[in-house]
Amino acid sequence: MTTKWIIVICEGAHDIAFLERLLKINGFKKYKQILNKFPEPFKSWFLELVKSLPLENRKLGYQKPHVNLPVSAWENEEAMIFFHNATGDSHDKEVKDLLNLYQKLPLLDEDGFPHDNNLNYRFLIFQDADEKGIKERCTHLSNELECVINQAELTLKNNHEIGGYIFHNSQSKKGTLEDLLLELINLNELAEQELIMCEEYLKTHQVSENRKQKFNFNKSLISILGQLQISGVSNAVIIEKIDSLQDDKLKDNLECQKIMKLF
Repeated sequence: MTTKWIIVICEGAHDIAFLERLLKINGFKKYKQILNKFPEPFKSWFLELVKSLPLENRKLGYQKPHVNLPVSAWENEEAMIFFHNATGDSHDKEVKDLLNLYQKLPLLDEDGFPHDNNLNYRFLIFQDADEKGIKERCTHLSNELECVINQAELTLKNNHEIGGYIFHNSQSKKGTLEDLLLELINLNELAEQELIMCEEYLKTHQVSENRKQKFNFNKSLISILGQLQISGVSNAVIIEKIDSLQDDKLKDNLECQKIMKLF
């Protein structure tokens, strides 16, 4: 029976892929039901949200996901987890509004009738440290959410738990998810050697600066390493599937353990 509802808000698909991989190796399973089979009150809310999307005003091609609609769901015997893609750290209002929307949802029984009590949530927010660092990111989240957010810790607000984790380089305490991924890959001796070769290739085969658009060395490095195993896939798929990230190393890693304690 589900007793814990966890709402995870990430900056992008790569963060979600990494967190889902951690969940999988720690016994969680992907919830594969169609929206109409989701538990209430989420089923009604998600279906209403899908119906309300103004598709006739959209252009063909890739569309940005609506932050209020989960991109995936996971579960174990005690918890259900909804992942939301906030597509970058500049959408503070969207994140705050999403948290408020969840808190306003009534608890419904199987027949759709409301109970007197409300749902209790655990909200988890994952961001990159970038050049701001862990402390400044946590301070910013604390100000936005009006509660104290510390790295890899849970706090209580309005009977709901809120926690955050800032991806970073272990030495500088700055950086991104890719810094953590590269550190984890380097724990694998074979992958470490492959990574060195990919890094040498990338350093000696760069285009001129005026041709670069959104070039990121670490993202490209992980992409090249992943293409050695799975051609033509995105970094999200690479993070999900490559054996350069070893499950036992992920389980034993202190930062990964801190992340999983939040769930």
